[in-house]
Amino acid sequence: MKKVYKILFWLVSLIGIGISMSFVSSSRNSTPCLSVTMNINNIFIDKNDLDSLIKIRFGILKGKSLEDIKTSQIENLIINNPFVQEGKVYATIDGEVSIDVQQRVPLLRIFNTQNQSFYVDNNGNLMPLSEKTSARVIMINGFIYDTYRNRNVKVLDWNDTVTRNKTILDSLYTLANFIHNDNFLNALIEQVYVNADGEIELVPYIGKQTILLGDISNMDLKFKELLILYKKGFSKSGWSAYNYINLKYKNQIVCTKIDRK
Repeated sequence: MKKVYKILFWLVSLIGIGISMSFVSSSRNSTPCLSVTMNINNIFIDKNDLDSLIKIRFGILKGKSLEDIKTSQIENLIINNPFVQEGKVYATIDGEVSIDVQQRVPLLRIFNTQNQSFYVDNNGNLMPLSEKTSARVIMINGFIYDTYRNRNVKVLDWNDTVTRNKTILDSLYTLANFIHNDNFLNALIEQVYVNADGEIELVPYIGKQTILLGDISNMDLKFKELLILYKKGFSKSGWSAYNYINLKYKNQIVCTKIDRK
């Protein structure tokens, strides 16, 4: 008999919980949107841009009942923006609609032979330029034939002779990641140039040198040797004594002095 009472007790409890949840859900759906908050860490779009975008598609959210606000559709609209990495839209029971936007972070900017310019973000996705602002990233130009299209580039193993030169964009993205994650190189390198032979040249912020990297093979060793050169070699001769530094050969640096004649 006790077992029957227990079963009845739990059935009544579950029914009560279901009714309560239905009431809460119904109450939530009929609640009007009292406020819209936007959290955006994006230099390319701001709250006004996002507000205008939503109004054009969905009208003014404030004042609408929560059940009439399609949060998933608003999310899709935000995520389809080329400058957005992730977007979350959700409503609270007290009538607030929250919109969280995570930007895509550009890592490098490409100028190709077709007079196109575009970014590659830190996840290897190509992204367009913004009419509003420009990101301070490594500029890369020269004989780059890759065009802007929906594709993803990736970090390569610079010691793998099979994959290291899969595409020039893969190599440049791998190089840009390496530079970005190294304090010395990040402060040193201003620009990257791909010459007619497909070799990579680096242009520093300081001095008038051209640094020939060649390809990205043994990149870690090449940059270790470059650091030693700047710390020890140039401390005696000075940075302005050389106009060309060749790192392309393994375990060897070839420097060309400026002709003072």
